[in-house]
Amino acid sequence: MNPPLMQLPKQKKPKKNSNTVIDMNLPKHLLYRMGLSFAILVLIDQLSKIVVSYNIPLGQSKTLIPGLLSIVKVHNRGTIWGLGQGGNMIFAFLAIIVVFLILVFVPKIIKDKSSSIAIGMILGGAIGNLIDRFARGFVVDFIHLEFINFPVFNIADSGIVVSAIILVYVMIFNETKNDS
Repeated sequence: MNPPLMQLPKQKKPKKNSNTVIDMNLPKHLLYRMGLSFAILVLIDQLSKIVVSYNIPLGQSKTLIPGLLSIVKVHNRGTIWGLGQGGNMIFAFLAIIVVFLILVFVPKIIKDKSSSIAIGMILGGAIGNLIDRFARGFVVDFIHLEFINFPVFNIADSGIVVSAIILVYVMIFNETKNDS
């Protein structure tokens, strides 16, 4: 006669800490991608602003590709693309709120590697410009597209806009995929 099989006790799921506002209960590989894209964007943004700040006088331009792209150093005390000039600290406060809200909703937003990278870059862009607002009192903008009438911008702005477009695309694509 065989001895009865021993049953192991069922393991309880860890309790969710209800005192935490930000729940980063995501697969580690998605958090790593988000963190890495965040760090890379902040690093490239800040290094590019340092290079421009030390090498190009305010208001001066340097043509990189004639008729297409130039570097123009601008001090932006407004928001993206120079809108709302003079509201530097108001925009800093709003950016902090947006960063906080993104972190609160990260588990609902991040579904795959594309969305984790996009969120990391949006956060990186927001923090990159926040660093400028607090350290300099303005944001350094320098990328000028000569072929269209478009405001001067920076790497952080680019990261925010491109990542927001990617995020919207991923959300629509995933919704469509889930509906079918």
